[in-house]
Amino acid sequence: MRLKYSLAVAAALTALAAQAQEGGPPGSEAPAEMGGEVETVIVIGTMFRCPDGTMVGDITACRAYASFPNSYFFRATLDTISHMIRDFHKNAPTCGGTVDANCKCGSKKVKVYDDENDKFHCYDEPPAGCPKWDDMFDFDLNVWACRARPLDATATAAADRIKGCFGSGSTVQDYLGKVMAIQWGSCPGGYPGCVACTAVGNFVYIDKGKLNAKANADATVWQWFAEVLNHELRHVHHNTTYGNPCSPWDNRDFWTGEKVPAFVPRNATGEEFHTRMAAAIEYFEELGVRSPYDADYDASKHKQLKTCRLW
Repeated sequence: MRLKYSLAVAAALTALAAQAQEGGPPGSEAPAEMGGEVETVIVIGTMFRCPDGTMVGDITACRAYASFPNSYFFRATLDTISHMIRDFHKNAPTCGGTVDANCKCGSKKVKVYDDENDKFHCYDEPPAGCPKWDDMFDFDLNVWACRARPLDATATAAADRIKGCFGSGSTVQDYLGKVMAIQWGSCPGGYPGCVACTAVGNFVYIDKGKLNAKANADATVWQWFAEVLNHELRHVHHNTTYGNPCSPWDNRDFWTGEKVPAFVPRNATGEEFHTRMAAAIEYFEELGVRSPYDADYDASKHKQLKTCRLW
């Protein structure tokens, strides 16, 4: 299975290269007979290659493991960073048609080792960051380019990924931790999100299929996710603040406390209308661009979030 890498890898590569020129961590020194030239290797796959060339399933199985500080290897739980190792060369020639462990990939290239077929490859050095806020660099050797980041396997992970785009005191920051669960699920009608309000608390469901269906040239799936998350958590705010425990529209304090205009019907339909309008306003205030739901949305101006980048 090919493993995906986060955008932090490119920066890590630069830091690692700089560190290598300064000698690197204890135990990483090049063997004396090979000189001190260092090249970074990105390992794609499920195996480690030890400095002595041995392939193992876990770094702890390397003979010299005790001399490696843990910080030398980079890992992540969301975008899996597999492993990064150093390979030492002495007067290595630039790689030609065949790439092996003892050749250099050349300027602006990086060496990639695929442990699924035990082969080395030379690829363009990954960018420091993808130009679009919700893109990611795909380290799959068949892709090796920036591409649209797919939604996470769980709605909780997706919410954790984007919540940093919303500031302190926002509905997302204040109420994300006050739901019993946030999950991918099905919602009635054309709604991409919905809230189940119960006596024990609120459950937020987001319809992943409908979000993906909405994604197009005008708005990405992450824009829609941000809109729906903000919208549904505003319902949670209404329920937890004015509900008993649900139906906040039956509490007149809701209409005055939320400063709902008089022309809005004082019923469930009115609460939904107000939620949509208030969420679109907050989306703009928090993210600096219009929500895809906003009547003033313009893809040429509002598709790229200037102050947010998904990690």
